[in-house]
Amino acid sequence: MERLLGGLVNNAATPVGVGSVLDGDLDRWVQSWEVNVLGMVYGIRTVVPHLGTDGGSIVNTASVAGSGPSPVWLPTPRRSSQSWV
Repeated sequence: MERLLGGLVNNAATPVGVGSVLDGDLDRWVQSWEVNVLGMVYGIRTVVPHLGTDGGSIVNTASVAGSGPSPVWLPTPRRSSQSWV
C-alpha cells in the first residue's frame, strides 16, 4: 500500500474539571474520558490505514494547550528566568 501520510500528532484534551473519583460529577467524568481517551483512539483508527505498510509515527499528547493560546502561558519579565519545558 502506498503511504499517504507520514504520521499523526494527536492532541486530545478537555478543560472540563471532573472532581473527585468518589463524588465528582459522573457526566463530566464520561465527557473527559470520551475526549481524552476515545478522541485519541478515533484519531489513530482513522490514520493507521493511511500510513502504509512501511509504518509511520504517531505522537499522542494530552493538553488543553492544544486548543489555543493563553496569555497566562506567555513569558513575562517576572517569568523570563524560569525554564520552559
